[in-house]
Amino acid sequence: MPLSDYTFQLDGGPVINNDSTGLPFVDVTTVVGMDSAPFRETIRDHEGQDGGFIDAEFEMGRDISIEGSAYCDVNNAEDYFDDLKANFAPRTEPIPLVLKAPGVAERVMFVKPRGVRYNWEVARRIGMSTVQFLAYAEDPRIYDNLLQSIVITFGGLATTGFGFSFGFPLSFGAIVPPSGSFIVVGGNRPAPALLTITGPVSDPVIINDTDSKVLALDMDLAVGDTVVLDLVNRTAVLNGATNVRGFMTRADWFLFNPGSAFIRFGGASGTAVLTVTDDFEDGDVNNWTPTGATVAISSAQANTGTFSALLTVVASPATAIARKESPVLAGQSCSLNVWVRSTPGYASVGCAIDWYDASAVFLSTSASALTAAVAATWEQRTVTASAPVGAAFARYGPTLGATPTGQTLFFDDVVFIGAASPTGSLTVSYRNAWR
Repeated sequence: MPLSDYTFQLDGGPVINNDSTGLPFVDVTTVVGMDSAPFRETIRDHEGQDGGFIDAEFEMGRDISIEGSAYCDVNNAEDYFDDLKANFAPRTEPIPLVLKAPGVAERVMFVKPRGVRYNWEVARRIGMSTVQFLAYAEDPRIYDNLLQSIVITFGGLATTGFGFSFGFPLSFGAIVPPSGSFIVVGGNRPAPALLTITGPVSDPVIINDTDSKVLALDMDLAVGDTVVLDLVNRTAVLNGATNVRGFMTRADWFLFNPGSAFIRFGGASGTAVLTVTDDFEDGDVNNWTPTGATVAISSAQANTGTFSALLTVVASPATAIARKESPVLAGQSCSLNVWVRSTPGYASVGCAIDWYDASAVFLSTSASALTAAVAATWEQRTVTASAPVGAAFARYGPTLGATPTGQTLFFDDVVFIGAASPTGSLTVSYRNAWR
């Protein structure tokens, strides 16, 4: 629920300075620590002349104090103070202290609470007590309470060179991939961010074009792996547990200055080639779609294990097929291997990969030869081909040709190599920062 003006809330606890809901409430009279954070200063005198030096580049943490008067029902005062003390109990990690000033959106500081202070005084008899809330912000920045996240997809081979298209061979490095995104930052000071790299990606590179900074790692991330780069603490953590700071080959750490920065994400590779296997031992053919036939689980025959899939031709189609779908990448080499067992001597058994674009428009087919089945024998049918230009997914599986009226086909242990995984990505998570 949005806060009202001049109110405060620590980590979802009781709202402080909210008197619109009746007793109990705290009426805040003084807030200390929301002005400029104290500077870390070093002062030295000039030697041999007047004057001196002062170094005051960095800020220290903030001591925060919220003071006021608590108003309670006399019989329920202790319960209210118990809630306040629990809310401001010590924590091992900073937690959000949200504050609302008039005319601006909610802001937040990440603090470690230091308890609640109050005395038992005469006014306690009528349900009133002065109270003080203490906290310390190790990070002195005041942030917008809105966390922003921008996802940048893998942009290809990433370098920091550039190129010129002259009529003679003259170049200076490779061209940086054009894909990227602007990160627009408000506030009045540089803002930190968490950069989350999600696999698959090899040798990921993050380029800040605006500030000419590069962060790069020499490592491979599989599908689902993540590396989080913390720009303020300068850490790199794999899957939330393993320090991989030592794998960084470039570490031009930066913060996001107010304004916009263009960020690119690339690497040696941003996709993974997966293998999809079907042995039908789970009794499931729901992902297989037949045309000119039916498909069902059968225990009558199996190449390995107990079950296989049985394709039974319906009526007299020109061909009968079973197909399963997988995403692919244009230009990617794919291969299909199917074990088949058909009517002895039937002369038209094979397998194929049908290619489609992102709109499910058929592009072409890559197929094995249609050859005769050997009696009472499991045989392999294979095909290998590159996904054509524009291909986004493939439908693959066994094929019966030559008008296979009355034919049946067992198929098992289907292996499709070349299924495309999700592309690697970079997520930039940040808040606008204020002094």
